[in-house]
Amino acid sequence: MPLQLTSEFLKSLHLDRGELWLNARQTHILHALYDFLDVHRDGKWNDVIFYEFMTHATNLSDRRIQRVFDMLDKGCRGFIVFEEFYVLICLMVAAYNKLEKKFILRHAKMCFTLMDEDFSGSISAKEFTDVGFLWNLEEQQILKIFKEYDVNGDAEIDWEEFRFFAMAALSD
Repeated sequence: MPLQLTSEFLKSLHLDRGELWLNARQTHILHALYDFLDVHRDGKWNDVIFYEFMTHATNLSDRRIQRVFDMLDKGCRGFIVFEEFYVLICLMVAAYNKLEKKFILRHAKMCFTLMDEDFSGSISAKEFTDVGFLWNLEEQQILKIFKEYDVNGDAEIDWEEFRFFAMAALSD
């Protein structure tokens, strides 16, 4: 099931068409929300705070919410900070506004890094499938991408292959 925003606040946000980030005013408001929900007042959200926010703001299942948290918590620290939350919100707003392809193209390296869960320098089909829903990609699309852009046939998409994918497949 594709990602859907259920939060009217998130639906009201819009990305700058050039950079595909929130403007300063919206970022300030988002930061105020983040601080308000930071019940420990330490500038971090643990998985419980994140889960509660995501269950109220999206249609994602428990498993997918946990997957997104794990994707953002790259160092397995047990928390995310505002900058990671900000990227997720921008990504979700892009998907809501049907700008996910442009977002991937504009922020290809960041998207690649987010998907490279094991820091191997490449993305497996499982890694891509686990978070592809954030970009409104269905499993069949992901498998097609792998077949098409896995040029060296190693069942992994490396940075160069992903870059070609971003430029060719998403620039339409």
